[in-house]
Amino acid sequence: MEKYSQAEFRRYLLQGKLKKAFVYLKQFPDQKKLILQYQERFEQNKFPVPCDNEKILRILNIFYSYYHHVFWEQLEEEKAKKKLIEQFFSLFSLSLPENLDEYSSDQLDEIVKSQIDPLLQAQVESEGYHYLGGITQGFLGPYIWKSS
Repeated sequence: MEKYSQAEFRRYLLQGKLKKAFVYLKQFPDQKKLILQYQERFEQNKFPVPCDNEKILRILNIFYSYYHHVFWEQLEEEKAKKKLIEQFFSLFSLSLPENLDEYSSDQLDEIVKSQIDPLLQAQVESEGYHYLGGITQGFLGPYIWKSS
């Protein structure tokens, strides 16, 4: 029987092959704790709750949903960005741009950068946290922290 290799498991994760990583992991009953953790996170879509601030959690849950669409469901990046934009526009009670379905990935990034990130930064900072938005390794995401 093959022995569990953390390096192989992580290789799948780093390649964005979450389902393949999970299939690999489930071969090893001795990794039950890790299996349950990933099953909860990816199959049940339950992400860690890093704070008890409801406004911050709403923001994080929108990003968690985006990550789930991209990495677990393998939704096209543009479609995932559109869903994220729709969720944030709804959160902030904004009207969606006309013809959003026709926007390129760069145009979607610009909406996030110019319209959503400033609102997120103001919201997060009003709650006593710090915010840095943008794109990291090709994907949208926030850095939110309490103290520097």
